[in-house]
Parts: sequence; structure tokens; C-alpha cells
Amino acid sequence: MDAETMIAGSRQHSIFTWSAGAQVQPLALESAKGSWLHLADGRKLLDFNSQSMNANLGHGHQKIVAALKAQLDEMPHAAPAFATRIRAEVSAALVETLPDSMDKVLFCLSGAEANENAFRAARLVTGRQKVLSFYRSYHGATAGAIAATGDPRRIANEPGPPGFIHLLGLQPYSFSFGEGAARGDAHLHYLEECIRGEGSGSIAALIIEPVTGANGVIAPPPGYLARLKRLLEKYGILMICDEVLTGFGRTGPFWACQRDQFSPDLLTMAKGMTCGYAPGGAVAFHKSISQYFEDKVFVGGLTCNSHPMVLAAVQAVLKTIEDEQILNNVAVRAEELAIGLNDLAARHACVSAARSVGLMGMLDLCDAEGQLLANLDGNPAAMKYLKADLLDEGVYAFQRWSHLSAFPPLNINADELAFGLRGFDRALSKLDQRLGL
Repeated sequence: MDAETMIAGSRQHSIFTWSAGAQVQPLALESAKGSWLHLADGRKLLDFNSQSMNANLGHGHQKIVAALKAQLDEMPHAAPAFATRIRAEVSAALVETLPDSMDKVLFCLSGAEANENAFRAARLVTGRQKVLSFYRSYHGATAGAIAATGDPRRIANEPGPPGFIHLLGLQPYSFSFGEGAARGDAHLHYLEECIRGEGSGSIAALIIEPVTGANGVIAPPPGYLARLKRLLEKYGILMICDEVLTGFGRTGPFWACQRDQFSPDLLTMAKGMTCGYAPGGAVAFHKSISQYFEDKVFVGGLTCNSHPMVLAAVQAVLKTIEDEQILNNVAVRAEELAIGLNDLAARHACVSAARSVGLMGMLDLCDAEGQLLANLDGNPAAMKYLKADLLDEGVYAFQRWSHLSAFPPLNINADELAFGLRGFDRALSKLDQRLGL
């Protein structure tokens, strides 16, 4: 099928998310291998965004493909009520990667489902209803997950389910809590005041991305998350770490919460969990939470809970991360990415800031006055040109509002990373010219 037919057929009979059907202009993807996408029109693009920030081990990895084929032959489906070999093996292996105080996982099919079930568990355990979250966060597009989300995609879905409260996070934009350790101190004082104002006895949980992902790559000061956990414990509020994007080595350690060496009450995961080879998500439970459900019913269920094909993908991903020393590669490539992004910020007037944590990278883009092109709203024409210029350079990357992101596969090599950064450089030079900088 040629590119034109592929695009026309996809547009005619399927819905593209976050898009108006008449305006969507999808790329026609024919195949993908390693860090590269092969389009039906003959173009080859470096996947500098790991597709939807989930293809952490690249495309067509033969170990993962072989594991899925083998599972199809052995047992392609099992209902949630059954125990299976793959369920026993993978749940144990996954728990081994988690903080010591976490001992069980609930499997599902996406990060949004994982967050929905984390909210459910927190409300059942505490008997409370409210969930706190932060502006600039993203937690998914299902009813509760989008209600918790702190970016404008939430607004069209309102009014949503009750009980979701949004607060300012640690953000480096139009409002500041200060710098360094002082920033963490000020934010925790602010947060405690909000807890009191909402009524601490009404709050079941707070959900937080350990590093804000697609909306800024914003990392808290060292020690902040552990101190936040202690503050929440003071009021009997559970802490949910949304590691859908940050887990499985994306920030350096296996889990971003390990950067502060603490354990949340609930930890949600997806994306890198299966690397896109199958849909998958999960919630990890602290021992105190899982113990509660030894005597009490977990009032929730999913047809594809602990689906063997999902678990086969997870098992293959875990084995590949270990066998191929992926975390070591992240450590080396992360340094190269940080140097490259900071160099771009120094040389391009349109870049106001560069940030990276592990292989999560972000550039903030600004106008001649140093103002962000769009601060959580708008779709500047300059960003549309930037997207086209990047594609011309052979780089597929993510742009939204004022952000240009770099979320490459965790097994990307040095030459591929350098190729992506060179593409950024040439596209940003054109953006400088368009903005008159």
C-alpha cells in the first residue's frame, strides 16, 4: 500500500486522538527497526521520541518478538481468575525491581488504567475521596486520569468526576518557589497549607510524576520527594508515584523514585514496561496496601488483567534491560544528551532553557523578548514549521506549546544520538531566522 492510500484509509475509517479529523496529517509508517522509522514514501527518520515515549528498546527487537511468538504458541489468553506460569514469574521479577517495601502488582493495559486503579485503591484503603495533583502533570485520558491531569487537555473533559484538586507544582516558568533546596522548602510549606485548606481528613492521595515528563522535564530538588512523602504521612494521605514515563530506566535508575531512595504507597507504570510490543500497565502496592486487600475485596476488575501476552512482553523487556546493560547505556548517553542540549541552548537565541534527566530532554523555545512561544496554551505557527524542518532533517521528535523534546530509545547509540542533536541544531537555526533572532 502506498503512503497516500494508507493515509486516506486510516483517516476515513479511524479516529486519531488529540486531533481534528479533517486537519490531521499523519505520517505513513511502513516499518521500523532499531531507532529508525521507515515511512511508506521512502523516508527514514530517527525516532527521537521513542514513538509515544514508550518504545524504550527501539523497534523490532528480536528477543522481544521471539518471546511474544512463543507465548502465542503456549497460551495466548487466560482470564484474570487463573494463575499461570507467566503471571507467577513476571510478578515476582517485577517486584524485584521495586523498592523493598512494595510486594504486589496489579496488571492492566495502560498508564491511564494504572492510575485509575491507584485512585481506586487509595480511596478504598483510606475511606476518603479527594486526590491532589499538580498543574503541568499528565496522568492519562480516561475519566479519573484526565481529571487528575494538570494540563489544558483536561478542560474539554470537564466537568469530570468529583474530588480532584489541582495545585502548583515545582515549575520554572511564570511563578517561582525559589531555587535549589529553598524551592523544595517553600513548595512543601505551600502544599501543607493547601492540605489544611482542603481538609486533610478528606484527601485520599496525592499523585505526582517523580520528574514531570511531557510537560517540561521538571526535576525536584534532591530529597524533595522523600520529604513530601513524610509530609503526606503526617496527614494520613497516600502517595502515588506516576512512573508511566519515568520508569524502566528512563531517568537513569530503574525507577525515578529511587533517585530519592524512598518508597511511595502506590507506583504506576506502563510505556517502557512493554516498550510498545503489547499494551501494558500496572500498579505496584506497598506492603501495607496489599495487606489491606488480603482481608478486604479489591472492588475492581479488568478482562485483560494479567494477560499472558502482556506479561510475555514485560518478561522479555526485563531480561533485555539486564542482558544488554541498558541502564549503563542510559548513564553514558544521558551525559551526551545533557551536553548537547545545553550547547544548543547556548548557541540558539530561540532556546531559553535546556533540561534533561537521564534520557528525558527538553528545550524551552522563546521569542525575541525571551517569552515562551506558548505557555500551556496555543499552537504557534513557528512550532509547525519546526516540526516540518525536523522531518526534513530526518528526525522525528515531539513538539507542543513551547517545548521541543528528546526522549530517544534507551538503547540508542552515540552516532544516532549525535545525528538527532545535529538535526535539532539545523532546525533551530531556521527557527531563529523565522523569529528574527
